[in-house]
Amino acid sequence: MSCPENSVYTACGPACPATCNDLVTSTECQSLACVETCACREGFVLDAGKCIPKAECGCAYEGRLFAPGEEFWADDACTRHCVCDATSRQAKCRDAGCRIGEQCRVEKGILDCYPVSYGTCSAAGRTHYQTFDGSRFVFQGSCLYQLAGLCKKSQGLVDFQVLIQNGHQDNQHLSAIAFVQVKVYGGDIAISQKHPGKIMVDNLLVNLPYRTRGGKVSAYQGGR
Repeated sequence: MSCPENSVYTACGPACPATCNDLVTSTECQSLACVETCACREGFVLDAGKCIPKAECGCAYEGRLFAPGEEFWADDACTRHCVCDATSRQAKCRDAGCRIGEQCRVEKGILDCYPVSYGTCSAAGRTHYQTFDGSRFVFQGSCLYQLAGLCKKSQGLVDFQVLIQNGHQDNQHLSAIAFVQVKVYGGDIAISQKHPGKIMVDNLLVNLPYRTRGGKVSAYQGGR
């Protein structure tokens, strides 16, 4: 029998192995019989078919399990904001609320403060750009430019930058958008012609579609 990482083979292991869910649910397994299995090493527990360090199970809060560093709202009205502290494995909460222009609601199964309205700018095809006010223009500069971002850091607004660079595609003389870099929530996402169907997330190549934990940033392929 081949055992996965952080586990060892045993001819007589527990029929009810320890899991992360033990933090939020009481086990009713009373079986005293042992089974041939791959048992997690000491200090590890079973989670989604893998043995992970018990410390990575995160925090239990009111019957729910949250990953280390995960942020969440403790109530349906978004008045108390919590974060799972990775060191203490305890949820640390504080009184909070949605900002002006935001509304507490559920989107794609996630409760959070979402903007009442959105602004959109775009860059597409052969250096075609559209600004937040709907103006359209063509720009073929070859340097790295900032497409969007905060003019200055402001309390209550998420700091972000969208950088873009034009280049030549398929050995043609016309310029095309070759590189896009998004810096937000402490992360770095890079989109390049060199990696079709994939993006770089914090210097790691991942497949599309991609979504950050908590769903605050998503990337997917559309069009042709």
